[in-house]
Amino acid sequence: MKNKIKKILPKIIGIIIIAVIGFCAVSLVEQRTSFADSGHSTSHHSRSSSGSRSRSSSSSRSRSRSSSSSRSSSSSSSGSSTFKNMSKTGKIVTIIVCLGIPFGWCFLIFIIAKIGSRRARNVSYQSTYKREINFADIENKIKLAKPDFNKDEFLKEGFNIYKDIQVAWMNFDLESVRNLITDEMFNMYQSQLNVMEASNEQNIMKDMVMKDGKIVDAIIQNGVLTIVTHYVIEQYDYVADRTTGKKIRGESKYKMRVNYEMRFRQSINNNRILNFCPNCGADISKHNGSGVCEYCGTKIVSDNKNWVLTEKQVISQDYI
Repeated sequence: MKNKIKKILPKIIGIIIIAVIGFCAVSLVEQRTSFADSGHSTSHHSRSSSGSRSRSSSSSRSRSRSSSSSRSSSSSSSGSSTFKNMSKTGKIVTIIVCLGIPFGWCFLIFIIAKIGSRRARNVSYQSTYKREINFADIENKIKLAKPDFNKDEFLKEGFNIYKDIQVAWMNFDLESVRNLITDEMFNMYQSQLNVMEASNEQNIMKDMVMKDGKIVDAIIQNGVLTIVTHYVIEQYDYVADRTTGKKIRGESKYKMRVNYEMRFRQSINNNRILNFCPNCGADISKHNGSGVCEYCGTKIVSDNKNWVLTEKQVISQDYI
């Protein structure tokens, strides 16, 4: 939200400046017009009064004309006064229009930015997966494979797995969670941590809170159940100097709300030996003793016992 405000602020300032310049120009024109009309009215009234005095000394007919001229002058003066009053009203209307329109635009831009920010933080599951999702059908599908499955317990366990992995990542201790992630993810994370360690940087991740969690898909293949989840998690997430703790990148004062898609998998029958790799589907019945798929290098043994995080993808994120 802060970044959006920074982008919108120059536009708002520019609109206000244009409005002020326009208001000053209109006010100056109105003021000059008022002065010109006032001088013309005074001169006309003066000449009418002079003519009235000269004609009154000549005859009654002249006095009648003088009286008529005086009434005409009075009417002219009254008309001038009315014009002045209308001019002030017009000026007030001009002020309202000149200042109201830009401030109205500013307010509209602010509302649009706020709505856009909310939409970014609350991504629709339907728009994410491009289809209608029936959560009840997905849960029933899982229960056919695992009758004792409990959705709430699974989502809580999935969040705890995520949290343990993030804490291990922050503390450069991936070995403590090696049984919770695939070898592919372990190797990727380890190479990233090596780069951060060489730069003396540390990714601080703390105060993690699950705001929402949903199961959006379930895949059963080769005796392995893969559950696709959608989590909304709030947390502090920034990079700091590993020695001093001083912030280098990110925001340390604001929490970040992140929308994740995470995939967890587990063998449907924990007691049986897998004949096919849960990752690539290759036949591993003759090579299962090693515990590793010779085709893709996926660890086999740990997948039979625990839920394992196989993929984590950020859908959207924003500071709150």
